[in-house]
Amino acid sequence: MTQGKHIIAELRDCANSDLNGAFITTILEKAALDAGMRVLNSHFHDFQGQGCTVLIMLAESHISAHTWPEKQYIAMDIFCCGDVDPKSILDRALELFKPTNYEVLNVERG
Repeated sequence: MTQGKHIIAELRDCANSDLNGAFITTILEKAALDAGMRVLNSHFHDFQGQGCTVLIMLAESHISAHTWPEKQYIAMDIFCCGDVDPKSILDRALELFKPTNYEVLNVERG
């Protein structure tokens, strides 16, 4: 029996890699709510000319996104416990960032 599902995503050659933290947070929070997850808290930090870091704490665990616009690269981490599916968050990120190249690692935790 697993305790959770963990997605680690490497998004490369992103068309929309220069989005700000507030916008990314709003999109990922909505994706989490649409997937039936409960958002407990969120925080983002925009780095001057160097992308952003977004952290969303969920009752089910967390979502993080780190952007490097100068490299058109985004690192994502989506960990969910219980019956919720983290793939829907990944699907929303793929729609938003439009990477032409990406890798996804699925890990069952526990």
